[in-house]
Amino acid sequence: MLKSLCVWALCCYAVSAVYYEPCMKGGAKLVQVDIDPCDDQQRCGLIKGRNATILLTFIPDQDITSLNNVVHGVIEHIPIPFPVGKNACGPNVKCPIKRGETAHYMAQIPISEKYPSISLVVKWELQVAGGNDVICIQLPVRIETAALPTVEIV
Repeated sequence: MLKSLCVWALCCYAVSAVYYEPCMKGGAKLVQVDIDPCDDQQRCGLIKGRNATILLTFIPDQDITSLNNVVHGVIEHIPIPFPVGKNACGPNVKCPIKRGETAHYMAQIPISEKYPSISLVVKWELQVAGGNDVICIQLPVRIETAALPTVEIV
């Protein structure tokens, strides 16, 4: 537990809060949203062939025994399911979570080389049994190819 808390703290130190929009009223109080790496806090660039890490710090308004990930890439108002594991408890966040207790959620997102270079919105939901949202946020991102290193010829 202490080891994972230290890893989480180091991750938070290396990233800064990003812009997001809530897509629900009520639910958990979202304290902070981070993406690593993120080159632009208004629209993070996700590099093909690499992983991105999302970190959510939240305070639930209810006791939580289990959480599910529901993630979509939204392109031109069309939600496209993103393949992340359904169970958010365990590797992502320690469950159960007590009402009013600060929780830290972390997930790695593989960015496939096959994805098109495009700007889109990622809709990230954490749901309890029955499909009720605890957290729902929309994150503007862009998927891009890594910049080639520049070589200076002298």
